[in-house]
Amino acid sequence: MLEELGFEGTEERGDFHDFPLAGSDEQDGACIISALRCDHPIVRKKTLEVLSSQCAIVACSIEEHVNYSSVAFWKNGKLDWSIEHRGDEDPENLTVTGAPDGLEQILRELPKDDPEVDDYFDVPLLMARKLTGFRHDENHPILDGRFQALLAATPAGAKSWWKFW
Repeated sequence: MLEELGFEGTEERGDFHDFPLAGSDEQDGACIISALRCDHPIVRKKTLEVLSSQCAIVACSIEEHVNYSSVAFWKNGKLDWSIEHRGDEDPENLTVTGAPDGLEQILRELPKDDPEVDDYFDVPLLMARKLTGFRHDENHPILDGRFQALLAATPAGAKSWWKFW
């Protein structure tokens, strides 16, 4: 599936955080692609439009040092819904577009008992885990060491998404 989406795997194996761009082996027809940076071109609107024209995409971005997290669900080349938290603006900030199924339950189950903890930071991460079974800060014995470093492949004649010239 990674090749179909325009990625070229390498022989390097490790955990998702070991490479600037990493991909998992297919799991039940799905794969996980991870970029170390929240602003990586893979999470740009144009890239997600193209990738999601071939399959459903759950895009999750995290910048812990500023309490930023987001999740978005894309299908058929369009954004279906998104949830974004900007904890540096307001610890209870949550911007929702569309109708993410299961959001109400996640919000009801938030602890909200410690004013020093930014519980809303977890909302996008919990939604991503609900859909994929994966969360960046949890152990995943099935996936440990099974990510490979990825290179972005470009179809013949097409301009690379990472080139600005």
